[in-house]
Amino acid sequence: MSFNVHKWNKQRYLAEAGLQESISQKAAIAIDKILDKVDPPGITPEDLGKAIAIIVKNGYQTELQKRFIDVLHFELGMKPLNEAEISDMDDDSLLSTYENKLKTHDWYYYMSDDSRKYNSGELEAKTLNDIKTELGKRGLADKAKELFIKYEKTR
Repeated sequence: MSFNVHKWNKQRYLAEAGLQESISQKAAIAIDKILDKVDPPGITPEDLGKAIAIIVKNGYQTELQKRFIDVLHFELGMKPLNEAEISDMDDDSLLSTYENKLKTHDWYYYMSDDSRKYNSGELEAKTLNDIKTELGKRGLADKAKELFIKYEKTR
């Protein structure tokens, strides 16, 4: 195996520009390549979840497992924001977060027989209410109401 100057320079330039792939991106690419080789192609969400759970259980202590779950929830947009995080956001970020959460909210969670879906919906509804309250404190109640009416699906 010979040294590839072109590849080395490319990596150096990307690193200097802050465009180099992160470890997370490299891991995702590697996992995708493995999943493409599974027969039949693809993998069920259940099998992927179980596989990742095995990796996390075998490779991390309990505290790191909790951090993993927090990051996973955050990246999937499932992590509820606490009051401190909400109050630390600037107006534009808070409005954007509120709108994104309204778009993805399960408006019919309360009708679910699945307690996990119900509890998740309750938590998300509480987060939406906390954000709406904070927007009201900042004089943005009208904008919050306008967004709520735009995305609410229970009327």
